Amino acid sequence: MQIEDQSCPKIYGHVNGNQVISDEKMIAKIKAVVDAIQDENTIIFRYKLKTNINGMSQGKL
Repeated sequence: MQIEDQSCPKIYGHVNGNQVISDEKMIAKIKAVVDAIQDENTIIFRYKLKTNINGMSQGKL
């Protein structure tokens, strides 16, 4: 399962104007995915656009 921190509507990463959701919303997304997992072999992949937009110091989550 893949989750992202990019807000809707999504814009390609190399295009200006990308926006990301708050850390609180991302945490809620992660918790929702973890709670919904029914197969122990599920892998969660999180794409972090925040680092690309705001720099490494902002990509802590």
